Amino acid sequence: MPHHIRKVTSAEEVAVAAVLEEKGYPADEAASPETLQFRFKSAPDLFMAAFEGSEMIGFIVATRTPTVELTHSSLTSHDPMGETAAVHSVCVGESWRRRGIALELLAAFAENCRSINQHSASGSKIKRISLIAKQNLVPLYEKAGFILHGKSDVVHGQDPWYELRMEIADSEMAAALQ
Repeated sequence: MPHHIRKVTSAEEVAVAAVLEEKGYPADEAASPETLQFRFKSAPDLFMAAFEGSEMIGFIVATRTPTVELTHSSLTSHDPMGETAAVHSVCVGESWRRRGIALELLAAFAENCRSINQHSASGSKIKRISLIAKQNLVPLYEKAGFILHGKSDVVHGQDPWYELRMEIADSEMAAALQ
């Protein structure tokens, strides 16, 4: 059953996402509440959440970068003209996991990126969505349509990360695929 997924709209909702982040990631990997607020203020159109009723049960957040391959630097800044949506977190509350919510969030996020492209007056298009993931989560992202590009050079926490990307079809290509 699809959940209600929409853009995060307030600092209060970001604070709820920060609690999910803290519970969902090891302490040396979780983004701080301040970092999530920075991402919300910098790229509000790339911060989305899934709700069951009024309860936030998961979220996805990204910023934009001009680089194709993700680096530590590209993951700690935001370039509003960047052609890559760099996903920082896909987080689902523990009691809601393994129910397809992450896949719903990823699909809604990809559709949101396509919509941003269709409505962009500045000419700055999102060409791809990139993320890094732990090895055990690679199959989830591949199921969502991402392509594994190998081990990432990014070091964050103890375990190695793997980079995955999804190319975003422009509106003409999307129409041709339907």
